[in-house]
Amino acid sequence: MCMLTFLMMRRSSDDLPFIRGFNRLCALLSSVTAFNRRFPLLPGCFLDSLLMVPSCSTTRCRSNTLFLLRCDLFCSSCVRKALPKGFSHIIHLFLHPACFFCSPAVMRIFRSAKLIFITSLQKKMVAFQRGGRYAREVLHHLTDRGLTAMTTRGHQPLQVAGYSQGGTVVEGVAYFTANSFQEHLNEEGHLTRIEKPLKYPYVVAFDTGTLEVIRTYDFEDTYDSSPLVLPKKDGTWLVLAHEHINQRTVAMNRDTGEIAWISEANQPGSMFFGYSYYVKKDGTTLILANVQNGLHAISLEDGKEAWFIPGTGGVTPCVDQAGGHIYCQWSGRLSKINAETGAVIQTVAVEEPSSCVSWNTVLAHDEHGYHIITYWYSPRLYGSAIRVYDAGLTLLWEKSGLSLSKKATLAYHGGSVFVGSGDHWQSYYSEPNTDWKNITAYRVNNGEIAWKLDLSGYHYSNIPNIVYCNGMLIAETQTNIRPLGYHLLVMDALNGALLKSYYKELPANSCAVPLLTGGKWFSGDLVTNSVLVTELGTGGPADWIGAYGNGQTNDMCVDSKALTALK
Repeated sequence: MCMLTFLMMRRSSDDLPFIRGFNRLCALLSSVTAFNRRFPLLPGCFLDSLLMVPSCSTTRCRSNTLFLLRCDLFCSSCVRKALPKGFSHIIHLFLHPACFFCSPAVMRIFRSAKLIFITSLQKKMVAFQRGGRYAREVLHHLTDRGLTAMTTRGHQPLQVAGYSQGGTVVEGVAYFTANSFQEHLNEEGHLTRIEKPLKYPYVVAFDTGTLEVIRTYDFEDTYDSSPLVLPKKDGTWLVLAHEHINQRTVAMNRDTGEIAWISEANQPGSMFFGYSYYVKKDGTTLILANVQNGLHAISLEDGKEAWFIPGTGGVTPCVDQAGGHIYCQWSGRLSKINAETGAVIQTVAVEEPSSCVSWNTVLAHDEHGYHIITYWYSPRLYGSAIRVYDAGLTLLWEKSGLSLSKKATLAYHGGSVFVGSGDHWQSYYSEPNTDWKNITAYRVNNGEIAWKLDLSGYHYSNIPNIVYCNGMLIAETQTNIRPLGYHLLVMDALNGALLKSYYKELPANSCAVPLLTGGKWFSGDLVTNSVLVTELGTGGPADWIGAYGNGQTNDMCVDSKALTALK
């Protein structure tokens, strides 16, 4: 939206002249025939804020004064003409030298549905016509790679309120979990917690197209985890979630919300992003929950535990369905497991860094070979590592000294491993040092850098998650630090070119993983206590199974139909 920011100063307590003047200005701007025909906006669309304060001797204000602090579409001359009598002064900043009213050149471009102009900030601004409406302003940045990206300023995502953690998507319906508190930012920028009621439906189901809530499910505190939605052998669909305080997994009927079963209360820990699964030879399914005390294999049929392997950490294991194997990380070791019986086939020790918190072990089995991709965390700055193994758990290559987070995830597609940078949960990377700010693609065969996108010009503390779709990568920043805001980046997966980015002034933060479907980006946010929904472009409904897109390979990829074209 275009924005006008006003500061009005008055001499007396009578606000009526100012209100009349304010309304007259809004009415004039919204009633211009040429403008209103192409971009029908209500007066509220023009206004960012209005602050009215009494003048005093220090202001030396002898008459009504309008401070026009920012205007995205109109020059000072035309705004001055629109002012009613009594406003003898107008002081402006960041106004455009030309506008729709007075510049024939601008009007000619305007009629071609694209307006380009230079502001007093010396930044090129572009306004696009979308479906007969003024969509938004975008700011051009020139990267070190000589590539141009568009940043949507003032981006305001849609929201599904009350749910701020991870999700899954099945048949066009998203299922998201809630957190027990909201990270509220007050006007001073201080972070406070707002606790949820003791009785709260911790899982919601909503239509990914309309965002209408279909049903809520009465799970108890699910914390960081994503739910899992799968059918039993008889075709009955269940919604599963981990209740970390109760230390158990609960399954509810997807269509009725009734409890189907409750597992044993033997699954402790909040550092758990989500389940993977294995379909046994008899057609039944095992749910794999790798929590604080080890890996639990739970029958989807009745919730009974089939087998258990002790360990530490909460990394979601990957599954080779065809081979019948599970690859699981624990702090200090990596194991290959018989999925049917739970027998450990092989284990290799892992040297420092070797800590496991909550992320994904990735199976990459394609024309580039058979690879087990693992991440290992260290709380030391530049202390984490990526290690890639073959099917026999032979280490093929590793990259250490990485600036990755306590809850970073790995993405894989087409022979490349993609990772973000930074951390704000334990190791804090900070400016003015910016050498850690990047997104990197490593070749899965040998660990060579395929490309690295320099993000030193962006202010952020952490990019933990990257999603692949249709030749593109989508990444987002996470933080609860108010000045940093929220960045959403879209890149070319082949060469790292930044295609487009969005920016929201208030930060967004969730310990869980985002997802992509139907052309929309869905991401839990503790700050607004909602699922943020950003429309990236066109796309159809695509399933996102488990926390990482595929409930077995955990590769953070989604079907190409999820995003067919950018807006």
